[in-house]
Amino acid sequence: MACGDIRQVRVKIVVIRWIWFIPYPWIEERIRNRFGYDFAWVKSTRYGFFEHLEGCCNGRLHVWYAFGFGFGSSTYVGVTYTFTDRLSDHGPCDADTGGIGSFASGLRARRTAPFTRARRSKSP
Repeated sequence: MACGDIRQVRVKIVVIRWIWFIPYPWIEERIRNRFGYDFAWVKSTRYGFFEHLEGCCNGRLHVWYAFGFGFGSSTYVGVTYTFTDRLSDHGPCDADTGGIGSFASGLRARRTAPFTRARRSKSP
């Protein structure tokens, strides 16, 4: 499927219902329109309470942030996400899903990770 096409998805929401004078939460399921993306790969990097995500959909790189707890990075292959808004395009990417190793080495060559520090070389 195309990237950013409109899809209908089921969304669970919490509404407040009243019995006499007592409010209580009620979970309802509704159908909403969302923008769908079928990513060839998604790289997730977590920094404490937020998560930086990069994904390749039809040879185009998309970058977004989300709430996520933890530290470290992970790579997922063949992932589908839906969003309320369209993602902005950040240029071309390699949609090769042949191997995680080849993907990771190519990604390091193209982009530098945030919060990195240059190493000093030792003099003899």
